Amino acid sequence: MKRLVFMLLFLDGAATLSAQQNGIAQDSEFVIVEGNKFLQWYGHVGRSYFVQVSDPTDHLRKWNWAPIIESGNDAPISHQVESTTDKGFFRLKYTDQVPGPNEDLDTADFDGDGIANKDEVEPPEGIAQTDPLNPDTDGDGLFDGWENDHGFDPNNPDENNNGILDGLDDNNGNGLTNEQEQAYACGIFAAYPPILRHHCIATIQPPSLLSSVTTLMY
Repeated sequence: MKRLVFMLLFLDGAATLSAQQNGIAQDSEFVIVEGNKFLQWYGHVGRSYFVQVSDPTDHLRKWNWAPIIESGNDAPISHQVESTTDKGFFRLKYTDQVPGPNEDLDTADFDGDGIANKDEVEPPEGIAQTDPLNPDTDGDGLFDGWENDHGFDPNNPDENNNGILDGLDDNNGNGLTNEQEQAYACGIFAAYPPILRHHCIATIQPPSLLSSVTTLMY
């Protein structure tokens, strides 16, 4: 059991919702034991888990990633939570991916965007969270890691507010869209470092990700 402090306050009671999945029951529940509140679920072997918390300033529209990455071991997973506001929501997300050789849950990059899982949910100071299960968090056609490397905001699809998605825009005016520049940086020119060429691999062979739709509401 692990203990976390969230800026949320949950009403007494428990709730269980089923998630969509490929033949594996995946429920989550919120329980209260002797006044202590717990978020818990069953961790299946071969499955990796992330947790989102609804932003209290914009419930169910904006979600923040909790500093939780768990691997299933055919046993229950539990986190104790504390809170301060009048309502809140949790969302359990998972993928049937596990770390590769010489990786762990923190250092692995499940969505292939050039950012390690841990750095997506717990980024360094001054960098915003990104979706560890989606290589293009804001849907602008540019990978999160590429955006960070090149001074873009991976959570804003149109940074200059000109009505054009950043991937389709030409910020440096050289006749190539930003998305084309990203592709060229992936390996067409050998002079680019491997960290940039990695993004191109993700576009050709995106990982197969599964994420639950379980939402716990209190």
